[in-house]
Amino acid sequence: MADDFGTVRRNVSFFLYSLKSSVERPIRARQGAITRARGGDLKALLMIEEARIIFNSYVRFREEPSAEDWAEARGELIRFVRSFVSADDFDESISRRPFLSAPLTRADRDQPSDFIKKFYDRDDEGRISFQRLIGESLQIFQEYLESGLLDVATVQGVVAP
Repeated sequence: MADDFGTVRRNVSFFLYSLKSSVERPIRARQGAITRARGGDLKALLMIEEARIIFNSYVRFREEPSAEDWAEARGELIRFVRSFVSADDFDESISRRPFLSAPLTRADRDQPSDFIKKFYDRDDEGRISFQRLIGESLQIFQEYLESGLLDVATVQGVVAP
């Protein structure tokens, strides 16, 4: 079953925020790391932020974008993933870093989308643990963006009265 567009929007926002946190964390964790990271990690962070801004420019203040706007936004996200994965400007070790999940909303904790479920496991006591690397997470995100399920997400929305 296809997700409604609100779910798709939350999934994309969850992923981009998580990716940003995953790349940024080593910079924040080490004093003086900003100087060493200036070349690579900062370029990666700027790419992520650019993707987030572009995505939001298409979908932020609308219940549901037109099919044309969604196709453009989705194309931009796919181009972002491809260029991020193949970028020579920053350290390839980024793809081997842990993928740190953004905080889940209450709705996503109680009833996570199938996409969000791919990024975590629950232990025997019901606690959430995140077990992915950035490279693997980018691949999951690209597959999600390219899936046929997202084609129908924009046409299945509820018509406002």
